[in-house]
Amino acid sequence: MGDRRIGKTSLLNYLAAPRVRAAYDLGAASYSFVYADLQLVDDSMGPEQLWRQLLASLHEQCQDEHLTTAFINAQAAPGSKFSALQNWWRNT
Repeated sequence: MGDRRIGKTSLLNYLAAPRVRAAYDLGAASYSFVYADLQLVDDSMGPEQLWRQLLASLHEQCQDEHLTTAFINAQAAPGSKFSALQNWWRNT
C-alpha cells in the first residue's frame, strides 16, 4: 500500500533478487515472492477471483509438498471455493 511511483515494486524486486535473498537468508525453501499487479483488479473481480489468482501464483512457486497438497485439496473441496481457500490460508 502506498502512493503510486514511490518504489514499492522496486523494493520487492530488490528483495527477490538472488544475491539479496542469499545475503538475508530469504531462501526459496522458506520464502516465496509472488508478483501481483493489483492495478489490474477492478470492480468485476471479486474476492474469490483475487485470492484464486494470488494463491495460484504462490502454488506455482511453492516447493513445500505439504502446502502443495493442501492447496490442491482446497481447490477440490465441495461447497464454496472461497471458503475452502480461506480455510487453507488459515491452516497453513
